[in-house]
Amino acid sequence: MKNLACPVCGRPADNLIDGRCRDCFLKTFTLARIPHMIRTIICPLCGSVKKGAHWE
Repeated sequence: MKNLACPVCGRPADNLIDGRCRDCFLKTFTLARIPHMIRTIICPLCGSVKKGAHWE
């Protein structure tokens, strides 16, 4: 493949990902979003965890 230039930073790239070089793509790519805090209910007597409407 011929050498392409990244339209964002102008650096040469062998291939483009969504039209950008690897570094520019990774600056805006989000693999997953997770909450800062996960709330759960744990039974103080037996240690069961409430998941939805059920206890496990």
